[in-house]
Amino acid sequence: MAPPTAISGPASKSTNKGHAGPKITTTASAPLTPQLRSDINAALIAGGHVEKIQSQLLASLQASGWQENVRALCLEMLRAGEARSQTALMRRVREDVRAGDGRAKVADSVIDDGIAVVREALAAVVVVEDIA
Repeated sequence: MAPPTAISGPASKSTNKGHAGPKITTTASAPLTPQLRSDINAALIAGGHVEKIQSQLLASLQASGWQENVRALCLEMLRAGEARSQTALMRRVREDVRAGDGRAKVADSVIDDGIAVVREALAAVVVVEDIA
Protein backbone atom coordinates (compact mmCIF):
# COMPACT_ATOMS: atom_id res chain seq x y z
CA MET A 1 0.00 0.00 0.00
CA ALA A 2 1.41 3.41 -0.96
CA PRO A 3 1.89 6.00 1.77
CA PRO A 4 -0.76 8.72 1.88
CA THR A 5 0.01 11.98 0.10
CA ALA A 6 0.12 14.99 2.37
CA ILE A 7 -2.35 17.72 1.52
CA SER A 8 -0.76 20.97 2.42
CA GLY A 9 0.13 24.47 1.41
CA PRO A 10 -1.75 27.68 0.85
CA ALA A 11 -5.36 26.98 0.01
CA SER A 12 -7.84 28.73 -2.17
CA LYS A 13 -11.42 27.86 -2.96
CA SER A 14 -12.52 27.34 -6.53
CA THR A 15 -15.75 26.13 -8.01
CA ASN A 16 -16.09 22.64 -9.37
CA LYS A 17 -19.08 21.59 -11.46
CA GLY A 18 -18.95 17.99 -10.18
CA HIS A 19 -19.15 18.96 -6.52
CA ALA A 20 -21.96 20.52 -4.48
CA GLY A 21 -19.69 23.32 -3.23
CA PRO A 22 -16.32 24.87 -3.93
CA LYS A 23 -13.28 22.62 -3.85
CA ILE A 24 -10.27 23.56 -1.81
CA THR A 25 -7.21 23.93 -4.02
CA THR A 26 -3.81 23.45 -2.46
CA THR A 27 -0.28 22.25 -3.18
CA ALA A 28 1.57 19.31 -1.68
CA SER A 29 4.70 21.26 -0.76
CA ALA A 30 3.98 23.07 2.51
CA PRO A 31 2.85 21.84 5.95
CA LEU A 32 -0.84 21.44 6.69
CA THR A 33 -1.89 24.66 8.40
CA PRO A 34 -4.65 24.87 11.02
CA GLN A 35 -6.70 27.02 8.64
CA LEU A 36 -6.39 24.53 5.78
CA ARG A 37 -7.30 21.67 8.11
CA SER A 38 -10.34 23.68 9.27
CA ASP A 39 -11.39 24.42 5.68
CA ILE A 40 -11.09 20.74 4.72
CA ASN A 41 -13.08 19.63 7.78
CA ALA A 42 -15.79 22.20 7.05
CA ALA A 43 -16.03 21.06 3.42
CA LEU A 44 -16.23 17.40 4.47
CA ILE A 45 -19.00 18.17 6.95
CA ALA A 46 -20.94 20.44 4.57
CA GLY A 47 -20.76 17.85 1.78
CA GLY A 48 -22.09 15.04 3.97
CA HIS A 49 -18.80 13.14 3.68
CA VAL A 50 -18.29 12.72 7.43
CA GLU A 51 -21.57 10.82 7.74
CA LYS A 52 -20.60 8.64 4.76
CA ILE A 53 -17.20 7.86 6.34
CA GLN A 54 -18.83 7.00 9.67
CA SER A 55 -21.46 4.82 7.99
CA GLN A 56 -18.89 2.91 5.92
CA LEU A 57 -16.63 2.32 8.91
CA LEU A 58 -19.54 1.08 11.03
CA ALA A 59 -20.68 -1.29 8.27
CA SER A 60 -17.12 -2.63 7.84
CA LEU A 61 -16.69 -3.14 11.59
CA GLN A 62 -20.02 -4.96 11.79
CA ALA A 63 -19.23 -7.15 8.78
CA SER A 64 -15.87 -8.13 10.29
CA GLY A 65 -17.49 -9.19 13.59
CA TRP A 66 -15.52 -6.58 15.52
CA GLN A 67 -18.49 -5.35 17.57
CA GLU A 68 -19.33 -8.86 18.73
CA ASN A 69 -15.68 -9.48 19.63
CA VAL A 70 -15.55 -6.29 21.71
CA ARG A 71 -18.83 -7.14 23.46
CA ALA A 72 -17.51 -10.59 24.35
CA LEU A 73 -14.23 -9.11 25.55
CA CYS A 74 -16.09 -6.59 27.75
CA LEU A 75 -18.25 -9.28 29.30
CA GLU A 76 -15.19 -11.42 29.95
CA MET A 77 -13.37 -8.52 31.65
CA LEU A 78 -16.39 -7.62 33.77
CA ARG A 79 -16.99 -11.22 34.86
CA ALA A 80 -13.31 -11.72 35.70
CA GLY A 81 -13.22 -8.49 37.70
CA GLU A 82 -10.55 -7.02 35.42
CA ALA A 83 -12.60 -3.84 35.01
CA ARG A 84 -14.98 -2.54 37.66
CA SER A 85 -16.18 0.65 35.98
CA GLN A 86 -17.13 1.80 32.52
CA THR A 87 -14.05 4.06 32.46
CA ALA A 88 -11.73 1.17 33.32
CA LEU A 89 -13.44 -1.06 30.78
CA MET A 90 -13.07 1.54 28.01
CA ARG A 91 -9.41 2.06 28.91
CA ARG A 92 -8.72 -1.69 28.68
CA VAL A 93 -10.55 -2.04 25.35
CA ARG A 94 -8.65 0.94 23.89
CA GLU A 95 -5.38 -0.62 25.02
CA ASP A 96 -6.35 -3.87 23.31
CA VAL A 97 -7.31 -2.05 20.09
CA ARG A 98 -4.05 -0.07 20.07
CA ALA A 99 -1.99 -3.21 20.74
CA GLY A 100 -3.43 -4.59 17.51
CA ASP A 101 -3.08 -8.22 18.53
CA GLY A 102 -5.96 -8.97 20.87
CA ARG A 103 -9.65 -9.73 20.52
CA ALA A 104 -10.42 -6.07 19.82
CA LYS A 105 -8.01 -5.93 16.86
CA VAL A 106 -9.48 -4.08 13.90
CA ALA A 107 -9.18 -6.19 10.74
CA ASP A 108 -6.87 -4.98 7.99
CA SER A 109 -9.80 -5.05 5.56
CA VAL A 110 -11.67 -2.56 7.77
CA ILE A 111 -8.64 -0.28 7.84
CA ASP A 112 -8.26 -0.53 4.06
CA ASP A 113 -11.97 0.26 3.57
CA GLY A 114 -11.64 3.24 5.91
CA ILE A 115 -8.63 4.60 4.05
CA ALA A 116 -10.43 4.21 0.72
CA VAL A 117 -13.58 6.04 1.84
CA VAL A 118 -11.54 8.87 3.41
CA ARG A 119 -9.49 9.27 0.23
CA GLU A 120 -12.67 9.33 -1.84
CA ALA A 121 -14.17 12.00 0.42
CA LEU A 122 -11.01 14.11 0.29
CA ALA A 123 -10.89 13.83 -3.51
CA ALA A 124 -14.42 15.26 -3.60
CA VAL A 125 -13.43 18.41 -1.70
CA VAL A 126 -9.69 18.97 -2.25
CA VAL A 127 -7.61 19.50 -5.37
CA VAL A 128 -3.87 19.08 -4.84
CA GLU A 129 -1.90 20.91 -7.51
CA ASP A 130 1.69 20.21 -8.44
CA ILE A 131 3.90 23.24 -8.55
CA ALA A 132 6.64 23.15 -11.14
